[in-house]
Amino acid sequence: MKERIHHYSEKIFAASLLIALIGGGIVALLFTLSLMIGGNFGESLAVVTKSKILPWFIRLASIAILFGMIQTYTTGQHSLSMKTDGAKPKNNIN
Repeated sequence: MKERIHHYSEKIFAASLLIALIGGGIVALLFTLSLMIGGNFGESLAVVTKSKILPWFIRLASIAILFGMIQTYTTGQHSLSMKTDGAKPKNNIN
């Protein structure tokens, strides 16, 4: 059961994080485009991007973090841990 939770949480984490990152790039491009256009249309584009599009990608990134935490705590291993699994470290200092 734990393996299935880990497997599905990893897949959901990866997909939602990828979509959130691509969405962040889209938002950045829309803001850049609104600066280049300027005027009332550029302002409207920036406001719509901020109020309608950006919150959805922030929510998706939060969901990705939730599933990443589930994945981390079901396996008991952290991605940045420095465990040696009982092996003694080699001392290469001469």
